[in-house]
Amino acid sequence: MLLLKIDLGSEVSQAVSGIVQYCHLEELRGKLVAVVTNLPPRKIFGIESLVMILATTANNSEAYLKPDKEVPEGSKMT
Repeated sequence: MLLLKIDLGSEVSQAVSGIVQYCHLEELRGKLVAVVTNLPPRKIFGIESLVMILATTANNSEAYLKPDKEVPEGSKMT
């Protein structure tokens, strides 16, 4: 598991994620990712996870969802 700090524009939140088994930490550092923020907090291994990274699974591999162009932190998905 990986503890990620995610800049939402108006605040920095955190996610506990198992995504590190599918991509390297350096692939995520400083990248834009899609997250869900309207979930209740959840403790994972005793650490509070406040947001969830959106990802997809295909052919036994996983990829996080990312914008194809630059968008400001905190942009809403429609």
